[in-house]
Amino acid sequence: MIRSIRSPRRRVACRLALSALPMLVACGGGGGTAAPAAPPGPPPPPVPTSIQRISADPAPVAAGAVLGDSMRVRVVDANGRGVAGVAVVFAISGGGGSVSPAIASSTSDGSAATRWVSGPTAAINTLVVSSGSLTPVSFTATTTVPIGPPAVVTLTSPRFVFLDSGATAALTGTARDANGVTVPNAAIQFAARNTSVIGTSGNVLTGLRRGQSIVTASVGSATPDSVLAVVVGANGITLQTDLTRFDIRPDETFTVPILVDLRTSTERVGSAAITVSFDPAQLTFVSRSAGSAGVNVTVSDAQAATGRIAITFADATGFGGRVELLRLTFRASTATGRTGSLVLTATELNSATFTDLTGRLTALTYPLVIR
Repeated sequence: MIRSIRSPRRRVACRLALSALPMLVACGGGGGTAAPAAPPGPPPPPVPTSIQRISADPAPVAAGAVLGDSMRVRVVDANGRGVAGVAVVFAISGGGGSVSPAIASSTSDGSAATRWVSGPTAAINTLVVSSGSLTPVSFTATTTVPIGPPAVVTLTSPRFVFLDSGATAALTGTARDANGVTVPNAAIQFAARNTSVIGTSGNVLTGLRRGQSIVTASVGSATPDSVLAVVVGANGITLQTDLTRFDIRPDETFTVPILVDLRTSTERVGSAAITVSFDPAQLTFVSRSAGSAGVNVTVSDAQAATGRIAITFADATGFGGRVELLRLTFRASTATGRTGSLVLTATELNSATFTDLTGRLTALTYPLVIR
């Protein structure tokens, strides 16, 4: 009988082999290898949510100057990160001027810029920056121009000023240079052509006696302006129209009412004989229509081609207040610079009680120019 003999070295080797068996089982008995996990995908592209101003509003500059080579904005997402490749529109919304470029694509940090040139006059310039449906932002800048000498005087007072005898009225005016900029502290002088009717002291007019006078406002060689000042006597009456300007456009058609204004008088006008005269080379009579007062007037326009229209009426009851007798329509000549006048006269003006009113009447003459 043969007996197995195990040496100590042999027993150690066996134990090592047996201890390795669980490791082999844990590795899998099929002999395959597990696949590595997939890497994460790229983040979604940022979505623009707003436009932010980077540049501040420019300081005031001369008209026509460059307001900045880099009027900058930034397009950002909800987290404040810049968004690249967004079309940004730069547009002038006030004051004139230009931008270049008008459309820019935002850079990698979300910024976009343009070159802004201001408008040609003194003004508030506005630049609006937009992109699609995002809320726009804007920049503003003030442009100025050097003030030159007075070039034109403009009266802000009415073109026709009515005064009682002894009463006063103040005129106001503005002097502007060739660029339309107001010249401060300009020494505007006022002068009446008929100094027996109107007195002047600075810009204050004083009615001296019944009548009318042109009053001019001027400074140096600047183009002057003027008003028609009318002085009405005590308890006076006027024969007038409602014209508010002296200048008429070439070939303009316009209508004027012929009015008897009893002003503060309690009289009622009962009859009148009135003539409207004009230069037929400047004005052409077109038509006539009834006035708002309902006066039954007789009109003779047979001599209208020579510049004369006669108006008469008689009414036993008479008319009080501001009486519109009729309306006359004229067409202006095409000759620019043509001057003339629309002249109202009355050979008869009586009250309904047969009182002669002509001694209290101021009949107006309207100087006109086509321009």
